[in-house]
Amino acid sequence: TAVGKPGAGPQKWELVIATGANGTKPEIFCQLTTTSRPFEISPVIRCSDEAGKSFKKNSTDTYKFDLPTPLAGDVFMIQVWHKNEGYTGSDSWRPKSMVLKGNGKVYNFVIPEDTCIDAGQTFEFFPGDAAIGKYTVKVKTGTTRGAGTDAKVKLNIIGTKGQSRFRALRNKWRNDFEKGSEDSFNVTSADLGEITGVDLKVMSTKTFGGDWQCESITVLNEAGDQYVFGVNKEFNPDSKKTHKITGPTFVGAEAEEEDED
Repeated sequence: TAVGKPGAGPQKWELVIATGANGTKPEIFCQLTTTSRPFEISPVIRCSDEAGKSFKKNSTDTYKFDLPTPLAGDVFMIQVWHKNEGYTGSDSWRPKSMVLKGNGKVYNFVIPEDTCIDAGQTFEFFPGDAAIGKYTVKVKTGTTRGAGTDAKVKLNIIGTKGQSRFRALRNKWRNDFEKGSEDSFNVTSADLGEITGVDLKVMSTKTFGGDWQCESITVLNEAGDQYVFGVNKEFNPDSKKTHKITGPTFVGAEAEEEDED
């Protein structure tokens, strides 16, 4: 079922999900984003099965749901996650395909081979014909004592054409945001245009060493253009607080090539 504000709906949708080699507990969550400006975002959609038969290995499941507030634009992204940590079958769910039908359209989302969604991870998938942008985010941590953090960090990239929405900055099997380190993360979104700012969240943590000194954040697009944010600030973990960072220094790809010469 989808939970949202009452509107001129309901708008009927159908989501067909095929699971591959690894199943998981019969409960996943997803959220839709459209191409409308500003982007429309659906309520969180909970796909669950009280009988416990869904998302089994090599199975296909169909979920029908209504959106109380209709989406007007075309869907260009679906975000998917689950919370099934410690599930007897597997924490790591391997979706094979997703097809969304609604508002007179059919969206076939591209799911890379061997995609594996662990509990607590959020993955973004796009239709095969979507115009998307790929970005590299480089984050430098300060060099003073205690500059690093074990807290989770989330980032929302803001551009002249829209926002990426918050994404967890995480490299699997790597200890990110250590003192003096520069960590790189890949973010796929709609084409955001020129980057004007980023929103940052340092999530609350119960572990020692949560405070984080961020030196800089750089966003690179596929053309090689860089948007450099000089942060130079210490952040305390607080999941409810959003830090807005604006005024990037633009370094064009051509300028980078000239410097290398």
